[in-house]
Amino acid sequence: MPRLTKEELRNVTYVSMADFAHRFDEMDDINDKVAFATRYVLSYGASNDVEPDYSIEEVVHIVRMKLADASAELKERFFEESETDLEDYPHVVNPYVQNEAEDLAAEMIMGNPAGYFKGSAEKLAHDLSNSSKPNKNDADLYYNCKRLAGLIFVDGFNKGVTDLEKSPVFDIKVRMENRLGSKQALVNSLDATKGGFMSRLFGTSSNAYKNLDAAYKAFNNPNHVNYGDMDTMERASNQYLQHVFPSWKPGDGLPKAADIAKLGDTQKARAQFCVNMLTSIEEERAIEEDFPSLTRACENRNIDFSSIPQPNQELDDNQVNFQAALGKDMEELEDSKDINPNEIGAIKENQQEISQEAGM
Repeated sequence: MPRLTKEELRNVTYVSMADFAHRFDEMDDINDKVAFATRYVLSYGASNDVEPDYSIEEVVHIVRMKLADASAELKERFFEESETDLEDYPHVVNPYVQNEAEDLAAEMIMGNPAGYFKGSAEKLAHDLSNSSKPNKNDADLYYNCKRLAGLIFVDGFNKGVTDLEKSPVFDIKVRMENRLGSKQALVNSLDATKGGFMSRLFGTSSNAYKNLDAAYKAFNNPNHVNYGDMDTMERASNQYLQHVFPSWKPGDGLPKAADIAKLGDTQKARAQFCVNMLTSIEEERAIEEDFPSLTRACENRNIDFSSIPQPNQELDDNQVNFQAALGKDMEELEDSKDINPNEIGAIKENQQEISQEAGM
């Protein structure tokens, strides 16, 4: 995929974390991934048209999870191509960097996400306040950055993020949702595994499915001995696939979509669920050991945001008065027949707040 352009970065807006994961995975360059993830987080809550699907702490954790995925892939490739030992560099996210400073942004996300995103929010707010070509979305984003920097990234934020990392349950759920495309899609997937009314009424489901259902409930139950136990969940998923594909066995590679499509509706839903679960477990295991050591090592680096090399400002920065530039846009908007009067009022309110907070 081509490198992320300045204009593409400017147009990044929060849609959902499934959308984030899909677009993040499509990018080849890890610097693009970091820049994209940063802008995605900073647009969290900026639009009244999008109801965030996760809390801000969960969003930041998912960003760290995906960054760890990317790091694990790079390190696996690096080990195959180089004899350099990374044991002395447990903090490195991208082993291919030519200059260690290039890795600092990724390392700070992993070690001090509150400090990184607070610093990023303040920097973007500054850049926006000095932009020569602002639009109404920039006004919303400016206000949102000020809100995030001042209200959300406070003491205790990092703990809220790291508390999500005590068990793989949240990650597995997110990975399954991302693969299906949304949180609701996972709910629909689970509903489809339950079978028809008669099957539920007379309990005619197979023992393999009953074991799968029991394992999943235990996996998600904090009071159960098998809470977060990926081994138990993996065995139950494999056993169900062996039930519907008697000639298949673990290690053969997961059943193909074409073969699953030949099953009846309920069995197909259950088999698809198992494949999704097993793929998610495989992804989680790829970072299971490296993630805690990486985050600890990055935390111990005590990186200050000011030490992170900054690229050219993401927006035009000719020190043009933001208020005056926005005023010009307002004239154009008011002349438009398509603009909603309520939007104009909201923009004017943002203008006043921006003027006050930017000292204009």
